[in-house]
Amino acid sequence: MERSLLVSMNGILRVAQDDTKVVRDEAIDVLAAFTAAGVRPLALRMGGRRYEPLHVHLTHTVREGRKLWRVFSVTDGPPSAPEDGNHFTLAFDPEDCRWRLWEAGGQ
Repeated sequence: MERSLLVSMNGILRVAQDDTKVVRDEAIDVLAAFTAAGVRPLALRMGGRRYEPLHVHLTHTVREGRKLWRVFSVTDGPPSAPEDGNHFTLAFDPEDCRWRLWEAGGQ
């Protein structure tokens, strides 16, 4: 069953195309590596469950007024078959050092 859902989060409009993707905006716990090359999410904890290891597939930035979000598209499936795992869109606010879950889907 295909449906469209329009949700406003942090002033950003997101569209979920089907029942496999959940659009949300919630605080989460993320284990991340901070190196000279930048920040990289390694694992996340949500709803009492830990998802690891995380594989980063895409990063970009989103500006919302003065706030600049670092956005990561990640999966917890094997790198050779990421479609076999869960996928998440994580947003990091470097000013406050806080993580948000923007989208989740998969298994």
